[in-house]
Amino acid sequence: MSFPNSGTTYTNHLIQDYTNTTTATNYGHEQSTKETSISVLPNSTDGPFFRYPTWTIPPAYILTKTHCGGECDACHTPGSKEYNDTIDAFEVACCSGKRIFNNTKVKTTYSLDIPKRAVHLIRNPFDNIVARLHLKERRWARFEGKDNNQSDKYEERLDLFNNTKEGFHAYCKFRDKRSFKQEMRYRLLNDTLLDYAKDVPCYAEFITYTKWHNHAIQLVEKKGIPVLTLFYEDYASDWDENVNRLLSFLLLSPANDGTATEFILGKQYDEFYVEKEKLAAIKLLQALASSELWDILQRYL
Repeated sequence: MSFPNSGTTYTNHLIQDYTNTTTATNYGHEQSTKETSISVLPNSTDGPFFRYPTWTIPPAYILTKTHCGGECDACHTPGSKEYNDTIDAFEVACCSGKRIFNNTKVKTTYSLDIPKRAVHLIRNPFDNIVARLHLKERRWARFEGKDNNQSDKYEERLDLFNNTKEGFHAYCKFRDKRSFKQEMRYRLLNDTLLDYAKDVPCYAEFITYTKWHNHAIQLVEKKGIPVLTLFYEDYASDWDENVNRLLSFLLLSPANDGTATEFILGKQYDEFYVEKEKLAAIKLLQALASSELWDILQRYL
């Protein structure tokens, strides 16, 4: 379970390369074959799906990628048809994705009883929010220069909302204008939270981040399944300990010829925020976070 841009890709590659076993994903179009998605379980055609169907299957648990709806902007936008803000909707999102059938992407949701344990991956919220913009930039770049009506729009976005501090703040100004319009219509924040939000660039992203992790914590408690909490930054500070905990949790061992993927710490973006913005963001996080999440986030704040 990971909020997008929290180190999901590295964690997947680590397990695959170090143990020579396949991982799985809720998103069947990510399967290596790019053809009809192959499910891990023969009686569950809606997933999860093998990443590498020809690889060895792990003996006990298969690490399965899910963003639990975190990649769906509309799911966090008040007023949209997809908007959800309940633990039950979050659980369904954790078991939802897409599969390829007849060269077409089909939305899927598999049984909520399939997950037996959870890895909860967390990244510094200040870095995570900036990295989320960079993910959007990579998606916009796919449309740049193409002969369609959207090309100019995406080229303009890439120019204005680039990966600099100035680009980040330009993007947040654009996002916040729209977010405040929605807030004035639906009034989900009280006056105190609204005062904090006005000083936080991309404040809606911080709200989404906090609610997502609240739900992740509440869900595993509700299901009563074992959970391992991992921190993206710990791959850099104590790689051996972090990886050994993950392998032990999945009942996996390094392969004799397994080669661990080198970890390169993603850029940190502390300098993208001035002190006033950081303090306001921390107040917003504290007001919205559950006591369990607030304790977890102390390492960053």
